[in-house]
Amino acid sequence: ASSADGQLTLTSDTGDITAGNIIIASKLSASAANGDILLGGGGNQISTLGAMTAQGQIDIGSSRSLRLTGDITGATVTLSPHGAGGLSQDAGTKITAGTLNVSTNGNIVLDQANAVTTVGGLNANLLTTGHNITFRNASNITLGGVVDASGGTLRLTSNTGGISQNSGAGIYVLADQLFLSGASDVLLNSASNDVATLGGASSTNGGILYRDANGFDIAGNITATNGGAPLPTSGAGTFTQSGGIIDVDYLGVVTAGNGNSVTLNQANRIHRLIATSGSGTLSINSTSDLLIDQNVYFGTISLSSGGSITQSNTGSFGATTANLSAVTGINLPGASFVGNNGIQNLGTITNTTSGGINIVSYSGSHTSLTGNISAAGQTVSITDVAGYILQTGGVITADTLTMSATGGINVGGNNQVSNLGLMSGAGLSFANAGSFSVTQSIDMTGVHLNLASNSGAITQNAGTTLTADTMALNAGTTISQGTGATLHSTNLSLISGGNASLGEANNFTTLTDLAVGGDLALRNLGNIN
Repeated sequence: ASSADGQLTLTSDTGDITAGNIIIASKLSASAANGDILLGGGGNQISTLGAMTAQGQIDIGSSRSLRLTGDITGATVTLSPHGAGGLSQDAGTKITAGTLNVSTNGNIVLDQANAVTTVGGLNANLLTTGHNITFRNASNITLGGVVDASGGTLRLTSNTGGISQNSGAGIYVLADQLFLSGASDVLLNSASNDVATLGGASSTNGGILYRDANGFDIAGNITATNGGAPLPTSGAGTFTQSGGIIDVDYLGVVTAGNGNSVTLNQANRIHRLIATSGSGTLSINSTSDLLIDQNVYFGTISLSSGGSITQSNTGSFGATTANLSAVTGINLPGASFVGNNGIQNLGTITNTTSGGINIVSYSGSHTSLTGNISAAGQTVSITDVAGYILQTGGVITADTLTMSATGGINVGGNNQVSNLGLMSGAGLSFANAGSFSVTQSIDMTGVHLNLASNSGAITQNAGTTLTADTMALNAGTTISQGTGATLHSTNLSLISGGNASLGEANNFTTLTDLAVGGDLALRNLGNIN
């Protein structure tokens, strides 16, 4: 059948519609109520498809671009326009099909409320890359083949349902930029997906999962206020965020390979971190409270919260170096259900208003304090349940400092602490820039206790006891004891720039060093040697 480039209507009541020669028509309409419409091949010259209905397959090929001006209904619909204009769809039209396949070398724009059960394949790059694909469905979108918009933009939208991919090696999406929108779960979990940029993704009543063969940039909003957004990769890759806001209940990022980085530092609203792992650097900013709810492991982890950073009993935290910033508290006590935190180095740790800082780690060796740890007017508590604590850099700023370690504690920086609270370990050395008070008893029986105020006073509060084998108190100004406070040591060293008043029931054996810049009042239960 052929037409001199006019409108052509074909109808078969009982059988198929096929063509043994080329069809030339500005518009083709066809109906095969009990058969197939098989007009494939690139030799046809068809510009527009009107209403097309078949009980079985519809297969239309054209050397021209195709524009859909009527509804297309068939069990399987295959459209192959080879013109530079690709495939487009007029407003109000609909494709109804069990399976849809499109192959062209131009843009594919099917942006109406289509009713396709499975997208078998959409290829906009038959000959050259750089073309765009837009596909909208009234309900769920299920991808059952390759969707190729390499070098271009891919937009998938489900008006009332979700978006998913069937399993299989030959099912994946390719694009320079990807946009996803659904009313329920949006799940693209193929290990072969490969996009350069996630331009935006949203689910109004579900979660978002996108897996990529490599890393990608997030350039637009990711919104799943009733769900979350796991973002794993199958291979080595880097995640960046050049724009947009991630607004989700939970986020998880998993990278493979060595040295990969994840940087998501826009004004995000991420409430929970679920399974997140990689060997490189992880940097996440959230304007909301941030809860570590599953295992989070990276080489270097930097978390910033406009509220608090806390940890549930199912969320452990592991890093070579941790940098944390919050406003209303940092509390990482360990996860009782899944194990302890494992942090080797505490970098810059800051909490600005209330809630303090509490970090408990199982280092297996030692916890190094490498950066500033600041909670002005609040309590800082650091614990290593399997190692010692060593300050190699930075300053601790706090109203009260408490520390616990199975090894020694050596915190010798120019710290700015007002009060020493509970301190336990196999020896303690603490230095402060200015004055501080010892508010709790410190028991270092059999090991050393060295306390220094570089330019201020050391005050032992009433009723407290300091115990050590070797004890050294070194103050820039004065050393004093409150009522009932006592010192217990074998060897005692006292150095002060001003008065030293230790007139309570102290008990030491040998005074190894004494240099007092003012008056000295020293009482001992035994001899002073």
